[in-house]
Amino acid sequence: MHYIIALRNVWLGLLAIAFVLFRQWYALALWFGLGVFVCFADAAIAASSSGGTAQVAFHMSSGVLCAGLAVLLGRIAGLPAIRA
Repeated sequence: MHYIIALRNVWLGLLAIAFVLFRQWYALALWFGLGVFVCFADAAIAASSSGGTAQVAFHMSSGVLCAGLAVLLGRIAGLPAIRA
């Protein structure tokens, strides 16, 4: 299982680096935006399995960080602000 997770992390990291190299800020904002859901889903999985508080907190804080980066990169890309 660790090899699968490592492979996922490597290719997603390379994808993010490619977006930066090609200055694809909109794509990187979308990448981080979708990452929010992945982080929160991982937190839910950790909470419902043998994961402890530290693991859940790590995934939740990663989701919040991804959300902030998505908003920041969206502004850099010139996307209009989302209004509630």
